[in-house]
Amino acid sequence: MKRPRFFYGWVIVAAGFVIQFVVGAIVYNFGAIFFSSLQQELDVSRGLISTIALFFLLPGAIGAFTMGRLSDKYGPRRAILGCALFIGVGCILCSQIHSLWQAYLPYALVGFGMAGCGAPVTSTVQRWFVKRRGMVLGIVVAATGVGTLVFAPAANYLVDAYGWRMAYVILGVVFLVALTLAAWVMESSPEKRGLRPYGAEEMDRASPADDTRVGAAPGLGGGEGWTTGDALRTRAFYISAAICLFSFVPTQMLAWHIIVFAGDVGISAATAAGALGALGGASIVGRLAGGPLADRVGWRKAIALLSFPAAAAWLWLMTISDVGMLYGFTITFGLLFGARSPQIPGLVGFLFGTTSLGELIGITNAIGAGGAIFGPLIAGGIYDATGSYSIAFLIGALCLAIAGTLALFVKPPQRALQSAVVS
Repeated sequence: MKRPRFFYGWVIVAAGFVIQFVVGAIVYNFGAIFFSSLQQELDVSRGLISTIALFFLLPGAIGAFTMGRLSDKYGPRRAILGCALFIGVGCILCSQIHSLWQAYLPYALVGFGMAGCGAPVTSTVQRWFVKRRGMVLGIVVAATGVGTLVFAPAANYLVDAYGWRMAYVILGVVFLVALTLAAWVMESSPEKRGLRPYGAEEMDRASPADDTRVGAAPGLGGGEGWTTGDALRTRAFYISAAICLFSFVPTQMLAWHIIVFAGDVGISAATAAGALGALGGASIVGRLAGGPLADRVGWRKAIALLSFPAAAAWLWLMTISDVGMLYGFTITFGLLFGARSPQIPGLVGFLFGTTSLGELIGITNAIGAGGAIFGPLIAGGIYDATGSYSIAFLIGALCLAIAGTLALFVKPPQRALQSAVVS
């Protein structure tokens, strides 16, 4: 099959970049940037305002699973268009919040749509690329950092200039338009256009059991892979999901509480928003480096190599007392966390192939999002009880250390190795 001069997979990468850009704009900003405004408007404690995270992240877990499955069945275009509608309507409804309970539905809609974007994008990109899969996953998920970098100060500006209610409306319209345009050019697989995945010919000759060869596992080059039912009966799947869960808990803790924590040590909201943007900027570099790192050392080793320093950074967070230290933490953690971002979906692809990859990534993300609910709630509850975030930050460090340890023990399921040898 002759390859065209321009490979359409790069359009998929560009569209995925736009979609993940919107995810990055939402995943941190909707907690951190609007936290103080909502708390002041509703006149409730940090513990109570943190309950919004429950209604943001729990529907997100459902959205991750649902949209991953719909993407496998009907294609990523329809799944992303559905996400766009949920996000746009949810953002606009956020402008009408007048009491705590009124925040739950619109945040649920936004959370459902935001989390639902991940599986269709990361699974589709992996179907289009065998060679350089780590690199292109890194490029796509780097957009999450770009979204955080751009929208942290931008959203803070909108709140200052137009008020938090109008800021929600403006963001809702922008997100709806951007996601709709990106969804329109998505295509589920190269076979739909009479193509093979990028680098499939070379990877057909690769060693199937070596996870430094990105196309090694069955199905990654367009062949056979694991069904969802079979994958769910393996230990490897649940270890992968646990890695995702323990990784998400501290990041959502940070997303919802970093700006109010900074205020506690005398740092202004605008400055803290800049530090959050710096985290996003640093994560861009990390995300771009994380994929090639996995290509070189393997998905499992890469996750472990980055998780333990990230845990140490969280211990450093407990000592922050000025702007310089805050920026030092956000840049360091942004690099480490960003580098890990392409590696969990890449690990799932390596272990189980692409046959049901959208659904499997969706389930993994759903479990992670379900566990992440506890991050903001734990932090808010601990602060209300002790007047400090120290214990919460210690828990965050422990979660990251557990994720790194689990990565050292996950192995390809036995049937995958057997089928690879036969093929």
